[in-house]
Amino acid sequence: MATFADVVAATLAQAGIDHVFGVPGSLSSVELIEAASKHGIRYVLCSNESSAAAMAGVYGVLRRRPGVVSTGVGP
Repeated sequence: MATFADVVAATLAQAGIDHVFGVPGSLSSVELIEAASKHGIRYVLCSNESSAAAMAGVYGVLRRRPGVVSTGVGP
């Protein structure tokens, strides 16, 4: 049975997404990183959420496709 992370990664891959920028913060983040890798999506580890958002934004503009950010749950 597919996990939520598998479904998200498959959907991103079908949309042509090949990079996800983020800061893992929980087990679900690790599951998403593993699922993304299975679908050919590179997870780019960032130092904080702001830099992940900036990197995804610039990447999206330069590649002319959506930039994707993944972070853990907040406080």
